[in-house]
Amino acid sequence: MPAPTCTHIFPDNHRCGSPAMRGERHCYFHHPRRKPVANHYSRRARRGFHIAIPRTQRELQRTLSEILQRLGSNRLDVHRASLLLYTLQQLAPHLGADPMQSAEQAANVSRSTYASANSTATADSPRKTQSPPPPNPLPHPSAAQTSA
Repeated sequence: MPAPTCTHIFPDNHRCGSPAMRGERHCYFHHPRRKPVANHYSRRARRGFHIAIPRTQRELQRTLSEILQRLGSNRLDVHRASLLLYTLQQLAPHLGADPMQSAEQAANVSRSTYASANSTATADSPRKTQSPPPPNPLPHPSAAQTSA
């Protein structure tokens, strides 16, 4: 006696040829109570999303936080996240300063300049001069010669 086959009919009107499960009319794949096996996290991770190209440090921080949020919630593949983070790391030194941060820094510089200009230096209290930076203990790469 041949095994019963699945009774599922495809849209082009041909029947599924798989054997039906024991005591059922459908195969495992076409059984009406079968739950989908596709992992919706991996499906969502394959979908693309839009990242604005950061032009300032603040926008870079916003982009980094978005990538980390997506990675932490399994909405971004680890490989894709590593590629994005590497690209942003390469981009970071070339970004302009944040306009808000630049204004704050300019205000701090003008305050310190104003304060130093208004301080009076007398013969008893001369102004402090800055000492030169310490010498670099590592030689310049072009000056280093390897002897083998």
